[in-house]
Amino acid sequence: MSVSSLLKKVKVSDVRPVPCKIKGTIIGRGILGLIWSEDFVMQDETGIIFLDYRQPILLWDFFSGLLRRARYDNQEAEVIGLYRRAPVPYTELRSIKVGGDAERKCYAYIIKYVVAEILIIAGLHLMSGKSDTLYQFIRNAI
Repeated sequence: MSVSSLLKKVKVSDVRPVPCKIKGTIIGRGILGLIWSEDFVMQDETGIIFLDYRQPILLWDFFSGLLRRARYDNQEAEVIGLYRRAPVPYTELRSIKVGGDAERKCYAYIIKYVVAEILIIAGLHLMSGKSDTLYQFIRNAI
């Protein structure tokens, strides 16, 4: 899929992302001048797009931006992710593969699903009425 074909899609938002696979050249950092920026800007034959590389722990983001990010500059890459539109169109990365390096994965979406499942199970457990200790814990926390 090309950048221009993604930008032509109209019905895209944070709620309705489009799965995509893009091949191109990483041309720089997502936030110019920020030496620990973990995000990328990718260019293919048809355009430029912002790539959001997010991990579940912010310290992980910081060190990957500071220590690993520079080796990706001016390299051919293949990314898999979700194309979204906010004020600026971007791709939320699931994985990135650059040259002969191993594929790097983003684990933020997995953590979101795990937390959501835990909350659903806790909610169902509370609704069953069999958990006075969990109910008391939540009530005391609030």
